[in-house]
Amino acid sequence: MDNEVQAESIRQRLSRRPLFNLFDAFRALDKDELGYIGIEDLKEILVDYGIFASTKDLSILVERFKGGNTFDGKISYSDFVKELSPKSIRPY
Repeated sequence: MDNEVQAESIRQRLSRRPLFNLFDAFRALDKDELGYIGIEDLKEILVDYGIFASTKDLSILVERFKGGNTFDGKISYSDFVKELSPKSIRPY
């Protein structure tokens, strides 16, 4: 439960940033312009920020974005928006 509260707090802070745009963020992660973010894309951006995640951790992250949908190792734009959009009206 604590993790979800933290995730919602991040979602809400991002949505309040005037220059933050989900489409631009998705495009920045989808460097090959394939229309999805893959495990290697996530790994690359995390390494750029000094975060080293195992393949298992990256798979869990992708699975979270997929929201229980079929796991294909790809985060679509709609998966991305769904996961990063605030879900609560209560401010965090």
